[in-house]
Amino acid sequence: MKAQPDYPDALAQLGDYYLLRKDYARAEPPIRRALQINPDHYSANFYLLSLYTRTGDARREAQTQRFEDLKNRLAERTQEFLRIVEVRPFDTP
Repeated sequence: MKAQPDYPDALAQLGDYYLLRKDYARAEPPIRRALQINPDHYSANFYLLSLYTRTGDARREAQTQRFEDLKNRLAERTQEFLRIVEVRPFDTP
């Protein structure tokens, strides 16, 4: 955090640390900062959803939809890497 204070992975993990300690007031700022830097950060979106769920925040439904959309986009990109490529030798005329 000292070397790279705007590193979204570290910020998201810091937010998760506070979530685990049930310090919800301190969990939200680093998670929000991570999402400002990278709005599609998977972990930060998940931790924000967890925070909203644990605190009964009204924004939970919107965050659930946001996270599901992000999860679906990630699954689509993953599918692209998993497609099968068939390699055949060239036919010589």
